[in-house]
Amino acid sequence: GKTSVFSGYVLSGREAPKADPFFVEAEQKAPRDPMQVDATFVNMMEKDANLLWNAHDGSKMEVGSIKAGEASLGIQTFDAHVFDVQIEGKTVQVIKIDRTKGEEQKFEIRQSASSETEDNGGSTDKDEL
Repeated sequence: GKTSVFSGYVLSGREAPKADPFFVEAEQKAPRDPMQVDATFVNMMEKDANLLWNAHDGSKMEVGSIKAGEASLGIQTFDAHVFDVQIEGKTVQVIKIDRTKGEEQKFEIRQSASSETEDNGGSTDKDEL
């Protein structure tokens, strides 16, 4: 079958026709995990953002960077996985995947709303006066 040819390429050290297994055609994938979510993160901010996955042991693994101005990053992830969105090293958003919201989901990275409401009762004035 196709897989033996593919692994033969890899073992021989030559480059396989489709070098990146993440982009193998859907038909060749294993049956879809019911907890899997195809997540797309769209950066609506004016600065580049980094996406980090919060591993179960508490460490954070960088998934990729998303350029400013509505660039997007698509990944396959799973229910209950948690991602930090960081801009200039500061976490601006924490996103938890919820499979009940669908198998394809889009997340827009914006200025976090929580920082405004918690600080000073909803007043949007900055404290720089």
